[in-house]
Amino acid sequence: MKRRNKGFTLIELIVVVAILVLLMLMLVPKLTGFTETAADTVCHANQLNAYKIMVLEYTLGKESFDQEAAEKAIIEKLGPLEKLCSSGGGR
Repeated sequence: MKRRNKGFTLIELIVVVAILVLLMLMLVPKLTGFTETAADTVCHANQLNAYKIMVLEYTLGKESFDQEAAEKAIIEKLGPLEKLCSSGGGR
């Protein structure tokens, strides 16, 4: 009997489909804007946490509440102020 070598095997087709799915999974969030939305969400969460830290420091009244004390408390708990919204879509 003669064997025909036309077409693709099932394994080859499954591998091609898997590669295409992986490429689409990487591409779709960029096209739909999910990454910017996620960056905005992180930025807003960081801003809210900074506000809560300032309110907590003011409520505790351990130190005088001024801009320097607020920035110091935020830097101690959240890190540098420049990095609060540096993830791309921040304000």
